[in-house]
Amino acid sequence: MSAPATGATADLLVVMPNWLGDTLFATPSLRALRRAYPQARIDCAVPQRCEEVLRHNPHLDRVIVYDDKPRWSRPSSIRGLWRLMGGRRYAGVVFLGASTLKSACAALRGIRRRVGPANTSKLLFLTDSAGTPAPDAHRIDHYLAVARAAGAVPDGRSMDFVPEPAAEASAGRLLAPLAGRPYVTVHAGGNWDLKRWPAGSFGAWSSAYLERTERAIVYIGTDAERPLVASIAAGRDPGRALDLCGRTSLSELAWVLRGSKLLLTNDSGPIHLAATQRVPTVGLFGPTSPDRTGPVTDAPLRILTKDVGCEVPCYFRGCDLRVCMDWIGVDEVLEACLSLGGRADA
Repeated sequence: MSAPATGATADLLVVMPNWLGDTLFATPSLRALRRAYPQARIDCAVPQRCEEVLRHNPHLDRVIVYDDKPRWSRPSSIRGLWRLMGGRRYAGVVFLGASTLKSACAALRGIRRRVGPANTSKLLFLTDSAGTPAPDAHRIDHYLAVARAAGAVPDGRSMDFVPEPAAEASAGRLLAPLAGRPYVTVHAGGNWDLKRWPAGSFGAWSSAYLERTERAIVYIGTDAERPLVASIAAGRDPGRALDLCGRTSLSELAWVLRGSKLLLTNDSGPIHLAATQRVPTVGLFGPTSPDRTGPVTDAPLRILTKDVGCEVPCYFRGCDLRVCMDWIGVDEVLEACLSLGGRADA
């Protein structure tokens, strides 16, 4: 893809993936596109739930929120998608996720360059498509392949997230019950149940960790995960077990993670947010592949997973065995956490 247009006012639209982790995976591509087109205006379209990931991204001029789950039978939803593509005279649009409808709208809007992933079933309305990455390539590399097709040269695979500066103070107020005690963070949730280490295992780990160290545990997650965390933290000293589920913005969560000595988590959004803040992390993987969707970070990292003979990644929402997560032992998780700097009191 050649430059979107000559001059400093050329407009480029980037249509992002739909989930927090994938949005973070796409940030190296945004950085590469900015380097390739330093004078262009780069707008980014993203679902509401991921908007905060990009709110302070230094490589974008504007973040546009759109509905990623419209009812296509409703004319108002189609008009909204049409307006998204026609809000400015975009010279090029980059689709980091494949979508026939979105690329068709871009073509009908007269956007000359339409770049997207190498998905043969959805190439009809693209002018440029990415090369096909290796089968086990990380999701970051899939997005970087699209950036290359758009004329960019990647400058690394590290992810970008800039938290709201003012959120540091509010995060500090949320942590006030700990009275300055060093802490680790724990995320026991996940997008679906089979990605979650059992609540009983998190509970046993919490008891053992509080016995072995003088640190506190801060439980993080969404408001929907509060019952799960309540079952894990029940009866514990509130000065050493603090539940922040549903109480943090993404920026506040980043500041909480940044102050943490360690994150213990399933494969979920916080593992990637922690990677952007260089937090030592122990990640628990079962049905998903750490090679394809694991964190990319230069901070200390331990990934614990079990080969149970199943094909990975596995996206079943139900399983009678659940052994891929159940076989990860409490003792090995505890030792991994202690070995990553979780043993000392400082």
